Amino acid sequence: MSAPGPSGRSAPPGAYVGNWGAARAAAEGEWRGMMGKVLVIGASGFVGRPLARALLAGGHAVRCLARDPAKVRDLAALGGEVIRGVDFV
Repeated sequence: MSAPGPSGRSAPPGAYVGNWGAARAAAEGEWRGMMGKVLVIGASGFVGRPLARALLAGGHAVRCLARDPAKVRDLAALGGEVIRGVDFV
């Protein structure tokens, strides 16, 4: 069951719960079987690292995009696939 959102109501199991509940749902494994691989852009950043950790803990296959692969070695050790990103586009 999803945690109550801003409105105070819970979404039914398996429903899209919006950004406020995405990390929590992933961490609790509610989306297991609904996703293939997940790409986390900026996996070494303030938001990306905890998100990637939560997804990996939930049993998801995670691709971690980072400019410096050395900064996401811990995510690779947890089972994440590290992809070197670019500095600019």
